[in-house]
Amino acid sequence: MFPKAHSQQSSCPAAPNPMPPMSPEADNVIATETEHPDLNYRQQHHHRRRQVHSDQSLSFTILWSPLPPITWLIPFIGHLGIATSDGTACDFQGPYFVGDSGRMAFGRPTRAVTIDVKDLADGPSRWDGAIQEANEEYRGRMHNICCDNCHSHVAYALNRMEGLRGPFGIRTEWNMVNLCFLVFFKGRFLRPYFGGLVCQFGPFVAVVLLITLIKSAA
Repeated sequence: MFPKAHSQQSSCPAAPNPMPPMSPEADNVIATETEHPDLNYRQQHHHRRRQVHSDQSLSFTILWSPLPPITWLIPFIGHLGIATSDGTACDFQGPYFVGDSGRMAFGRPTRAVTIDVKDLADGPSRWDGAIQEANEEYRGRMHNICCDNCHSHVAYALNRMEGLRGPFGIRTEWNMVNLCFLVFFKGRFLRPYFGGLVCQFGPFVAVVLLITLIKSAA
């Protein structure tokens, strides 16, 4: 009989794993491309890197920021947004686009009005739900600076909150005009306070002084 062959351990290194484990970032990439197959490469890249910025001190507020150059000439007109219950700013930024990542179109808000939600049916959940409805609605609308704009987006959200009192505690519908006056007369300045004051009224004062100097020199 032939002697039994002795098995020898192979000296060849183990073949590398053809599918290395994916990093969490890679998992996020795959999830994004799976959940949003219609997005192009640039949109997918933006979606993956989107970060939400929230500030609890801005919860349940209407937010205002200067809108140059209009604010320079008419200080009570600016850009408006609304913050969710966790302080994430949402604003109608342009045609078919609503920002909901906490960053407003014209930079950090300088003024805010806190809305009392104690009489709001379902409380914070209804507040957030109405803002989400407004966001979805205005993602399908053309931006018109005169009649369908950032103020209209905020008014749309507030009008969908059952039980919420209107501006100045009056039971009436929210609209562009009363929102404008509400923020101008009742909005608190956000930190840095002096910076917000200068951003809103500084250019207007400078324009008035310049016109006065020109007229006096004529």
